[in-house]
Amino acid sequence: MNNSCGRNIMMLRMLTPLLLHDLNVSASWCDRKITIPKWWGIKDAIDLSAADFKGYWTLPGASSGSPDVLVSVYSWKKPSPYRHLLVVGNLRSVDRPLDLKFDDAALGINNATKFTELWNDQSLSREELRTKMLKAYNFMLIGIE
Repeated sequence: MNNSCGRNIMMLRMLTPLLLHDLNVSASWCDRKITIPKWWGIKDAIDLSAADFKGYWTLPGASSGSPDVLVSVYSWKKPSPYRHLLVVGNLRSVDRPLDLKFDDAALGINNATKFTELWNDQSLSREELRTKMLKAYNFMLIGIE
């Protein structure tokens, strides 16, 4: 593994608890070339500063059935590319299935709702939201249209 790849992995691991807890990320003490600029680009594209945050500890309408996989939710009242953003974080040292569970009424979603994993810009089905693996100490950003 080259040094930049290792640094990227460490930055993803560092971002996981920060994003789950709605903490600001500064590049003054971390990676300024790949990971943090990518996060800032996503954050700006979806106007995250206009969203309301509900941490995993508040029962935000989504959760995971996997141990130590936590879900926090951002929601928008004004137009945005997404109605909600799920920040799903794996705080374990082993990969875990997402095993996401939704309160459809609380999130205003149904079986026709579209889900997009924003970091890699991939569409996800409801089945994939249950079975897809989340790497150890890592996160997934899931936009709900």
